[in-house]
Amino acid sequence: MGQLAAENLDDIRQKYERMSRVVWRNMKIREQMLSTVNSQVKDLWAYAQSLVRVEVNKITLITNKNCIELLVPLYGKNHRKDFYKDICNKILTKNIH
Repeated sequence: MGQLAAENLDDIRQKYERMSRVVWRNMKIREQMLSTVNSQVKDLWAYAQSLVRVEVNKITLITNKNCIELLVPLYGKNHRKDFYKDICNKILTKNIH
């Protein structure tokens, strides 16, 4: 009976060694694939960024009227119109210069 247990243990060790080699090989393949995909994503992101046109002085098309319309949902309707006009003037002045 001891010999049977020893043979069984030896079989299990061999199976474990084979499985560990297969797992290790698969992990290495996955690492290489992740590295490749990561570099492809970086290249694609750089290409996508090159397609976007960036304005030098960043003048926005916000007018006083639609500026106030954009700010009301952010700050609520509890403020006076002067509050919104002051903020819009500061935003528009900053974007022009």
